[in-house]
Parts: sequence; C-alpha cells; structure tokens
Amino acid sequence: MNRASKILQAGIFPLTMLILWEAWAHGIDSTRTVVLPAPSRIVAMMVRAVSETFWWEMAARTFGVTALGFGLGSVGAIVIGIALGQNRLIARLINPSLLGLRSLPVVLYVPIALVLFDAGLQVPIVLSALVTTLYCAPPVARAVAEFDPEKRRFLHARGRTGISFYLGFMLPEIISALYLSLSLAVTLSLAVTVVAEILLPSLGGLGTAIFRAREMNQYISLWAHTGLLALGGLLFHNFVLAIWRFAAPWLNDSEIK
Repeated sequence: MNRASKILQAGIFPLTMLILWEAWAHGIDSTRTVVLPAPSRIVAMMVRAVSETFWWEMAARTFGVTALGFGLGSVGAIVIGIALGQNRLIARLINPSLLGLRSLPVVLYVPIALVLFDAGLQVPIVLSALVTTLYCAPPVARAVAEFDPEKRRFLHARGRTGISFYLGFMLPEIISALYLSLSLAVTLSLAVTVVAEILLPSLGGLGTAIFRAREMNQYISLWAHTGLLALGGLLFHNFVLAIWRFAAPWLNDSEIK
C-alpha cells in the first residue's frame, strides 16, 4: 500500500465525521448551533482570524514562549541526564523524584508555577522547560550509562576526555536518545503553556484568546481559535522533530534509531 492510499484511508473517518457534523448543524434548531456551530462556519472564522495581525501576534507569543522553554528544558535535560548517567549516587538520589514528578498530570504544575512566580512570561517558560526536562532527562541518562565501556576506555586512553569526548562521541548518542522523548515533550510543553495562558489571561497568547471567547460566549470564535491552535501545534511539533532529524546525521553521521 503506497503512502497516498494510507493518507486517504486515514482521512476517511474524520472527513465522514465533519460531513455528519455539518449535516447535523443544518438540520436542527439554530439555537443549538450557537454552542456547536457548523464546521463551515468555524473554518470561515478561522480564515478571518488568520487574516488579522493580532492573531499572528498571539500565535507568535504562544509558540515563541513554548519554543524558548523547550530549548532551555532540552539543555537542562542534557546536563541532568549526563550527571545521572555518569554518577550512580546522583542517579539513586534524583531518579525517584524524577519518576514521581513524571507520574503527576502536567497541568498540576501550572497553579504551582502561578504561586511561585510572578504573573509574567516566566510562568509558561518555566513550565515548558520543566516538562521538557522531566521527560527528556531519563533517556539521556540511559544513553550515557549504557555507552560501550570498552569504547569509552579506548577513547579515554587516546586522550578523548571531557568536552572533546562528549562533543565528538557522546553528543550524537544523546541527540538520538532525546528524539525518542521529543514528541511527547513538545506536545506537553505546548499544553502547559496554553493552560497557563487560560488561567492567566494577561499573558496574551492563544490560550487567552480561547479564554476570552468562552467568557464572552462567542463559541464560534472559541472553536476557531481551538482549531487554529491544533493546526499550529501540529506544525510546531513536526518542525521541532524535523530539526532533530536534520541535526542527528550532522553530528558524526549518527542515525536516529
């Protein structure tokens, strides 16, 4: 089965649901469509929204803050992962806490961050960085701990230690290990950013637009912003993964497994 056939089959169910939704919206009392408007009306509102500069400013804020937090979290994951992978004592002390934090729903971190930090952009940045670190540090630690000990001793004997060892030989392994957790980390980072914007409307991102639409009972606008957020999130997710696919072969021709 070729790629086009797979895409076509995958689109049959959502397309059928959209057609049924459109027919349902046109076939019932119009008062009910205020809360759940027809898809055609939502798409029209989405087109109208993206034609306004204000929407792009909100989108830039949401995805920019998420990207910044994700980048900081990736660096934190690499540093913490190397420390955990190199030192068993540190791993025994920190790993239980990491596992415990990862078992909690990520939305629980949002009110904690709102209490600990001032009501500003640092809230979603810290949340995005925290989530990324929690989900990306463990695979980095495994990659460091499971690096071939014979190869490590051989490289150390040839003077490849410290920064030259990590940049030349460990970093490709770390990048490949990070890729396995990126998909979930990117999605959760965006999720906590949007939740923070909903709870803290002064942040002014897409989450704030959704909050204000709901507060003013503008359901068609709410659906439109939600749909645009979903599409933007999908593009953002694929963009980050594409960067990692590009970076991994560039580092010593390592392959993402």
